Amino acid sequence: MTDTDGRELLTARLRAMADWLDANPAVPLHPYSEVTISYFSDDIEEARAAREAARGGWRKQTSPTDNYITYEHGDNGDQQYNKWSVTYALHVSKAATCERVQVGTRRVEEHDEPVFEWKCDG
Repeated sequence: MTDTDGRELLTARLRAMADWLDANPAVPLHPYSEVTISYFSDDIEEARAAREAARGGWRKQTSPTDNYITYEHGDNGDQQYNKWSVTYALHVSKAATCERVQVGTRRVEEHDEPVFEWKCDG
């Protein structure tokens, strides 16, 4: 559940910062500066509804060992180095949509420990 009053405050502060940066070109910015607004959800239906309501431009990122699937929207800047990126990141818990499966074991000191990965459809 989002905080709509906080949403208006955040967007106003983002606009104020952009205006301040435009008005003060002597203020240094590193080329790898970035702005990311993150939202974490354990509800796959909430995440689907958000992506459906805000169509276009979503990029999916995941790896077998991460605990979240991330959907990003926005300008992630220079593709190779992620320069000057401004993104919204919707992180969805894999526990809400994926199955955690044991894919092997590894030897740790004197015993074996299971190795797990997430198996996700689509």
